[in-house]
Amino acid sequence: MTEQELFSKAYTVLRDRGFTRAGVEHEDGYFQCLYRSPVGPCAIGALVTDAEYEAFIKENDVPVNFHEDIPAFASISVVFLDNLQVAHDKGYTPERLQHLLNDFATEYSSEIPS
Repeated sequence: MTEQELFSKAYTVLRDRGFTRAGVEHEDGYFQCLYRSPVGPCAIGALVTDAEYEAFIKENDVPVNFHEDIPAFASISVVFLDNLQVAHDKGYTPERLQHLLNDFATEYSSEIPS
């Protein structure tokens, strides 16, 4: 997959559920991003098939070298993936998440999917 294809898929998943983050908020206010959560996957989790998730991610731990382990990520920059995840994690509100994803698209010359 290309960076554009990965971005489009992640953006579409997040947009279709109202730009909400995936994870759980703890009693102390800490928000923990989860690749798979009750509301659906996070930005990176949306890019990992269920089979890949089962094979490489156990109990929400990231594989040591997920960039090499997930076939769709093989030709994608680690920085691209990290920055996409950071946009997700810092999207505290739906409006902020959408804004951060739009900024990400600009930074990486990616098109916002229709």
